[in-house]
Amino acid sequence: MADEEGFETIDTTGAIGVSGHHMELVDSLNKSHFGNGEKKNVHQFALSIGIALNERLERGDWEKTDAYPVTNPGSQLSTYSNIDGLLELARIRGDLDEDLTAVAVMSEYLNGGLAYLERINFVANDDDAFERFFADFPHLKEDN
Repeated sequence: MADEEGFETIDTTGAIGVSGHHMELVDSLNKSHFGNGEKKNVHQFALSIGIALNERLERGDWEKTDAYPVTNPGSQLSTYSNIDGLLELARIRGDLDEDLTAVAVMSEYLNGGLAYLERINFVANDDDAFERFFADFPHLKEDN
């Protein structure tokens, strides 16, 4: 779809999906790193990590738990800060095609970011977790 100036527009309707097996991680990260604020902040952090590291957890690999179904709704995609820039990056990479909507692709990146945070045990909020994180994001370390 193109806008009035002829530029390609990306449909941002729909809510981001969070895999059931990541819901407890989202709650733990929210508590340990985000002051128990809006879970959307955790989602956006994980989404950014997923995009930066090109980590996607495909929808078919999402799991349910006893407490949560396979897919749990997050916030509306259009309400995420700077989502247009993230979507443009996904478009340039070729991630947005006829088979997947923007919300589906962003959901996979969000869950890929959560899987990464789980792998490095980021919720531990300790030196080991930060060392693993900064190995992948050295440009974010203060002493650089």
